[in-house]
This record gives sequence, structure tokens and C-alpha cells, in this order.
Amino acid sequence: MKFLIVSDMFSLDSWLIEGKDPEIMPAVYEFYTYLGNHNEHTFDAVIAHPTINKVVEFPNGSKIYIHKLSVPFHYIRKFTSLRFLKKKAKELLKENQDYTHVYGMTIYANVAREIGVEYQLPSIGRLFGSLIWDVLQKGQWLKSKTRFHYQMREIKTPCDLTICTEDGTEFDKAINKYSPESKVYMMYNGINPTLREKLNSISTISSIDSSKKIRFCFIARLTYWKRQDLALDIIYKLKHKGLNVSLDIFGRGETESKLRSKIKDLDLSKEVTIKGSIPHDKMPSVLSQYQVAMFLYDASNLGNAMWEASLSGRLIFTRDTGKTANLFTRSNSIIMSGENTNKAVDDFIQLLDSDLTLPQSSRNKINSLLPNWEDRLEFEMTIISSR
Repeated sequence: MKFLIVSDMFSLDSWLIEGKDPEIMPAVYEFYTYLGNHNEHTFDAVIAHPTINKVVEFPNGSKIYIHKLSVPFHYIRKFTSLRFLKKKAKELLKENQDYTHVYGMTIYANVAREIGVEYQLPSIGRLFGSLIWDVLQKGQWLKSKTRFHYQMREIKTPCDLTICTEDGTEFDKAINKYSPESKVYMMYNGINPTLREKLNSISTISSIDSSKKIRFCFIARLTYWKRQDLALDIIYKLKHKGLNVSLDIFGRGETESKLRSKIKDLDLSKEVTIKGSIPHDKMPSVLSQYQVAMFLYDASNLGNAMWEASLSGRLIFTRDTGKTANLFTRSNSIIMSGENTNKAVDDFIQLLDSDLTLPQSSRNKINSLLPNWEDRLEFEMTIISSR
């Protein structure tokens, strides 16, 4: 197969432009690396960037064409790039008639479908999770028609095949409601085998001593639905129950100033630190410093950060949202119902000073579930070729 891909940069500048290992979006990095080294499958991809024109070539001749699009603001550039990249993709189609599929990532699934119809090529839409079902369930129609406009278009007029990361945000429910005849595959992400080995080599938390400092971490983008505010409430209540606790929040985002204000209001400046982002290859060494990893999102908890924290043997402290409870229950984690932080705090205190089996149980669960990236991508290719 030969793919024509329309894609975002996904903050992979350090990799695609500087040639360094990427810090985020392993799903996209692994996808390009897998296809770019494959004996049978190849691709050409078009991406927009505000300042750079560049071609990145892979061992099998696959190429990523980075096109300069001088629009100053990220969101304006993102939507301007839809028409711009559609034009660039069609230019490649005119030069090369060998493409077998058009593959659009995130909002570019719409572009892939339009090109597929025009050139009579199968189209694939690829989403890395989506909050659209949560928005529709809450009746937030204005948000669905503005921020989620292009995801609504993908739901109502989908590609021939839609592949979405199974991160618990339940995109399958949304697309099946509005387009019940659509072909949708929900797939868990994979994991790099070297990273898996490093994470599994960390000693599992087997007990938590209440007389010593208990270290929590929260690794996620700082945005409203990741709910770092709930973590602050939990730390505040544990502190006032006499426990010596700390919380390190890793990530960047638009809610940082609100979180800093809340830390100050709760008098948690000594207990809580916001530390910024972590390079992905540093994740094992960072996780090994903590006993508890928190994931308290409103709509999804089943992302790479949770997989990695589970494989590292940390005690998982999470919420029953989306499909979280399909994999994480009271048998392998502390799982909070709704926003009931009081009950979650009590559940945590009951585990102190006893033998812990939950971390090992969650490690076993994720090891049995999560494929290596190569196997995960081979499965995706099998699904696409069968179409």
C-alpha cells in the first residue's frame, strides 16, 4: 500500500526539523517510523509549518513534505491549513498515480474524505481520542458546532474507515449514533518495547508508610477536563488528616494560572509543585520517584501516561469516567466515583501500612493488553488492507 497522508505537525518539530527524539505524540512518531522503514508500505505526507519548508525522507523512500504557511496564530493556521494542504496533496496526486489510500489525521480526516471521493481512493480518518461524545451527552451544542466542528463533520460524513485511539473518550458511541453504517475501529495505543522493559524493571510499590512522605504525581496537559483541581482537593484533605504528602504536576497548558491560584488559596505551596513537561524518554526515571500516579480526567483516563504509570508499578489513583472502569477497578487501583474526593481519600488511607497488591495487578493487566508498537501498527495495516 502507498498512503497519501494529510497531517498536523503535532508539536513534533524537535523530531521532524531538528532530528531529535520527540517528546510527545509517540503514536504519530511510531506510525511514520514504522511506515518509513517498511518493505511493502510507503507514504507521502503533507504538513504545514509557520516558518519552515523541508522534506524529511525515510529509508524506503517515503517522504514528509513540510510546507511553510505564514499564518501567525496556531488555531488560525490550523484551519487555514485545511484548504492549503488539500491543494498540496492534490499536487502530489497529479504527479503520482500509485497512491492506494488517502489518510487524514484528526481534522484532516475531512480533507482525506473529500480527496478520496474526488479521486476514487479509499479514505481513512485517524483520530487520537475525542471529547465529542462527552460534549454531545452534556448537550453542549454550541461547542459541538464551533470547537468540535470538524469532528462533527467526520461523524456525520465519515471516511470509508475511521480508526480512533481507544482512550476512553467513547468516539465510537458518537459516530455510531450519527452514522450507524460507518466502519469504526477503536484501538489501544502501543508501546515501545524498550520503554516497556525499562518500566517493568522498576520495583512495584508494595506498601506505603504513613509515617513518611507520600509522593503523588499527575502527568497531563494542564487543561480544564484533566481535572488537576481534584488532585489539589485530595492533597489538601490528606494534609489536614495529618499525612505528610506532596504532589508534583507535570504538564503545560491554559489552566496553569488557575491551578497556581488554587494552590495558593489552599495553602499548598510547600506540598504542590508544577514542573512543566517531561521528555518521553525520561518517563521511567521520573515515575520511579513516586508512589502514586493520579489520573482524574472528566472524559478519559486511558492514555499513554496511565499505561506507563501502570507498567512502572505505581499505585493508580483514578476516576470512573468514560471507559476507565473497563480496565481499572477497585481490584487494581483506587477508583473514585464522580467528584467524591472524601470517599477517595478514605479509600486511600485504608491502604496505608499494609501489603499492596493493586500496583502489581494493574501492571499485569496493562502488560497483557498493550501491544508493542510494531504489532499494533501491523494490525492497523491488516484492517486497512482488508477494506
